[in-house]
Amino acid sequence: MKTLVLLFVSYLIFIIPSFTQAPDTLAGTNYGDSVTVTHTQGFGDGNVYVVVDDSTQVTGHDYEVYFDKQRYYRNENGEWIPIPPGRIKGGNGGPDTLTGSTVDIGAVYGPAAGVIELGCYLNLVAPDGNWADGISMTFPAGITIIDAPPFQAGGGLVTPEIVGNTLNMGIVDGSQTGDGIFHGGEEWTVFISSFTPPLSVDWIIYDDGWSGGAVNAEGYTVIDSIGYLFKTEDHWNLRNLTRQDTVLEDQTVIMGYDLYTGEWVGDPIVEGFKISVDANYDSTKDFSELIINGTGSYDIDSYYANGWSPTARSIDAFGSGTTDPFELQKDYELRFTGIYEDPGASVVYIQPGTGSIATLYGAWGYDLADHPMNPNPGSNDPFTVRIPFEVWCIDDNRQINFLIFD
Repeated sequence: MKTLVLLFVSYLIFIIPSFTQAPDTLAGTNYGDSVTVTHTQGFGDGNVYVVVDDSTQVTGHDYEVYFDKQRYYRNENGEWIPIPPGRIKGGNGGPDTLTGSTVDIGAVYGPAAGVIELGCYLNLVAPDGNWADGISMTFPAGITIIDAPPFQAGGGLVTPEIVGNTLNMGIVDGSQTGDGIFHGGEEWTVFISSFTPPLSVDWIIYDDGWSGGAVNAEGYTVIDSIGYLFKTEDHWNLRNLTRQDTVLEDQTVIMGYDLYTGEWVGDPIVEGFKISVDANYDSTKDFSELIINGTGSYDIDSYYANGWSPTARSIDAFGSGTTDPFELQKDYELRFTGIYEDPGASVVYIQPGTGSIATLYGAWGYDLADHPMNPNPGSNDPFTVRIPFEVWCIDDNRQINFLIFD
């Protein structure tokens, strides 16, 4: 059980859904017809609007919009160059592995003479939803690792350790926690001594063994030039699901305007239709519905009407939040496992051996110490209770841990 999600007994869950639905087919449409579709994964959250532009070119295929980030460095000509991905050494790339993952590295001149700053990014690919326990980076002989500042990973703070010309982060001894600290999308900085490109850096991404037999990702990244500045952009992409290829890539146009220049550039046209994306890259917005048993939804607008607007977040430690987009942008649902007193009644019973064990960390309107289920009356320490439903991450197809507030 990896993900901790803050949730209320009244079925209020503190996460951001990605509003997933099956992509709409465009077959049989005419000019001016519109179809609303939504994305299924990524760092952003938003609606997608499609208008047919040329019905003779419409494929009738299904499409998906997904979000990602792209790191760039600026070269001596002032051009922004995408940082290329790392290269994978073998691996079958199937379920239960991390072998599609890479460590992407760019280089710029550092803050002092003789120092190069490396910008590193973890591109985690895990078909079974595995995370990574650790990462090691090994530099060629003659390269000195000067510094590697601590950084925030998806599962907490990472303090790199320098061992000769190897940089170790997290757990790198091969042991498996099933709850790796690297969730993907992490960025960190390494300062090394000057070098003349190209420079090849070996790396290992250690599988946390969440789904069974662990297979690490191993590879190398070639740094073939040194720039002067880094930047990271939020992008959206369009994939043709029928053909399984990407037809629009690295888009920064939001409702016709470029996200970074503010210029009006218009919406792109592809395969006979115009696509307009209205994206929100803020991973802490609120929401008002949660899927229950895969179909219905529970409306929590009454909470907002009462002046209380919770912030969507996952929980990475007791009482503290995270804005890790990989967790916040996934879809979740409640799966009821109890029984009702009678059809339509509000009284619910717990069936033995069903539901979930949750941590009760607070109570509404009175102290936790006075809660009738508290095994230690008078103590405000959180305690566990059995709840007649399970919380499932639909994207990962697994049950998750959570905290509740009564």
